[in-house]
Amino acid sequence: MSPRKGKKTIGRGPISSGLSPGAESKVMTLQEVADYLHCHYATVYKLAREGEIPGFRLTLGGSWRFLKSEVDQWIAKGGGG
Repeated sequence: MSPRKGKKTIGRGPISSGLSPGAESKVMTLQEVADYLHCHYATVYKLAREGEIPGFRLTLGGSWRFLKSEVDQWIAKGGGG
């Protein structure tokens, strides 16, 4: 059954990262980034807090979020090293 005409559907889609027109990126949590980088979540937290890895804090709750495309660029540029 399809939604009625004019009715908005609710859901989450890819987030535009602002890197280039049409670029979309997955938003990752601190734990997801730690799993992706194969390191401890405290390491990612420290890197984020010190501004070493690109990320942002949510206004409500203050939890960290990361755009996968930006993490991938950070890795390509040599990561934290």
